[in-house]
Amino acid sequence: MNEFWGAVGFYLIDNLLGIVTLILAYFAGHAAAKINRKNKIADVVMHCIDRYDAIARDKALIENKYQAHGYYRRYFGLKSDQFDYWLSGLIDAENISSWLYSLLNSFEQGKRVHYVENGEEKWMTFHEGWEKSKTSHDAPNIVFVRVIERIQELSRAPMDTRSKYYELISLLCTVEKAERDVIKFADISFINRRIRGGDMRAFQKMERKHHTRAGKVEQ
Repeated sequence: MNEFWGAVGFYLIDNLLGIVTLILAYFAGHAAAKINRKNKIADVVMHCIDRYDAIARDKALIENKYQAHGYYRRYFGLKSDQFDYWLSGLIDAENISSWLYSLLNSFEQGKRVHYVENGEEKWMTFHEGWEKSKTSHDAPNIVFVRVIERIQELSRAPMDTRSKYYELISLLCTVEKAERDVIKFADISFINRRIRGGDMRAFQKMERKHHTRAGKVEQ
């Protein structure tokens, strides 16, 4: 009898070890997948920063209207790619919010680029640059166009800076919900567990908590 129960005990221990091993392997695999995703996001973010730096350097070399148009085409082309990267989970919510808020600021402050035409100094604003660039995005990326149009509206709205920022995040949350099929298709998963770096709803909740805590500290 003792031998029987001893055999049963060994059997249970062997199976328990196997189950524990599988559980540990699962968590290790999921952690590795998350790290790989984060590394990929970091690579894409650095790629976008490098592109922006190159565009910013060329801004100082603009001499004529054609080059001014070229600057805005490249600038909004980068914004379009950043937007697509975010929907694909390759840019995190914090970065896309920051980058698009910077664009909102440029619209709001009437930022512009300088050029010379027929010996006369002229300027092209971000609003004008967008209108010149918009047609190249109308067909392939209509959602992006609508987002930029809404950002322009926000830049003119009689709201304080913080309110505009939160409105922008709400806008991106709406896009995230409307484009859930595209996002789901682009997302990766590990054994049916979703791994995403750009979840705007989670970022919005975090920002609201941070704002609430900051308000309590100020009081």
